[in-house]
Amino acid sequence: MKRRNSLWAIGLAVATTSLLTSQLVAATTQVKLEYCNTMASISTNTMGGKIKLTNTSNETINLEDLKVRYYYTVDEPLTQTLWCDHAGLMGSKGYETITSSVTSKFEALSSPTENADTYVEIGFKSGLSQLTPNGTIELQMRITNSSWKNYNQANDYSYEATPNTYIISEHVTLYYKGVLISGSEPRNEGVVDAIVTPLELSYDKNKAVIGACETQITFNGNTLASIKNNGGSLGTSDYSIDDKGILTFNASYLESLAEGDYQLVVSFNAGKSSVIHLQIMDTTDYDFAMTLETLQLKAGEEAIIPIKLNNVSTGINNANLVFTYDKELIEVQEILAGEIVPNSELSFKSAIHQTKGTFNLLFASAKQDGSDLITQSGDMVQVKIKAKKDFTSAPFKVLSMKDIADAQLKKITVLFKVK
Repeated sequence: MKRRNSLWAIGLAVATTSLLTSQLVAATTQVKLEYCNTMASISTNTMGGKIKLTNTSNETINLEDLKVRYYYTVDEPLTQTLWCDHAGLMGSKGYETITSSVTSKFEALSSPTENADTYVEIGFKSGLSQLTPNGTIELQMRITNSSWKNYNQANDYSYEATPNTYIISEHVTLYYKGVLISGSEPRNEGVVDAIVTPLELSYDKNKAVIGACETQITFNGNTLASIKNNGGSLGTSDYSIDDKGILTFNASYLESLAEGDYQLVVSFNAGKSSVIHLQIMDTTDYDFAMTLETLQLKAGEEAIIPIKLNNVSTGINNANLVFTYDKELIEVQEILAGEIVPNSELSFKSAIHQTKGTFNLLFASAKQDGSDLITQSGDMVQVKIKAKKDFTSAPFKVLSMKDIADAQLKKITVLFKVK
């Protein structure tokens, strides 16, 4: 048995592991948005300015995945038009004019505020050149109405009083694949955001794996507006919500998705949206199995539950696992590294989240040279629990598993079994 490990927050563990940090960079798209107001007059029949986007990440971005929103009040119910006078892309291939590829649409806010009832969403057609690291896009845009009547910009959320100067505006928002990555959306005072937890879900197409793909919504007076996957709305047959706010994604929808990672944007009539990170996998052809024990306990009894690895045929370099449990049924008290974990003082971290009913396990080879991999079957961890009620079942379920790879960082698939 390895000695007891300190319970670190899983985020800190990832941050201190150079391998997993590099793998997770791709999940955090960084684009800087700057806005320059070229129509500074409070009363004007033409609003707008220049927008600059800079790719500050180390990944290449498809332009169609980016959307910019400018919020304002229309003042009068007239048809709105966006004019793109010019748009240019500076990337690895040099300068490229993309004016004709700019798209726009106007939408009324479902929950208007005193300084915003409408937004224009600016995007790009598919099939364009990509925005490479350090690449920039600059576009000049104007907003007018069908009668060319003056707007009152004093009551416009995205209006910036500083003229002809690029600034980082919190009131012009930027989205990547439907997820807000820059700026703040307008909101009414007193609105309490809906809460969705957990936000990390996984679904295994392997029929031997049991467990619903579900999360809890606390609406706080709001109503569900939509659930979108990469901009496409899910139909009501794709999910269900019960009277307790449990959101369950239907198996028929999950089976239709290819293996990979998805971001599902859950939007409400007011307040902030939530983003569910969904991993779809199929471990039917597996490299090794992880076994969860079934046991019988009475209220007040304690037990140490092993989570075992079986049939380990290739060395495991790293693994990031999240388990869930019924917090009304058991209390998870302690997590110990198992006998098969090498150099556990440096390579293994765990965290218990009692209020959520989850715990995280993170293994990452400390040496990263192939010499301290998990290479044998046995106990990966031992979890000490205390029963709050009588039960007979497997106390844990797999919530998500990521970054399970060998020494060459090749993905390893896992079959979960309940004994």
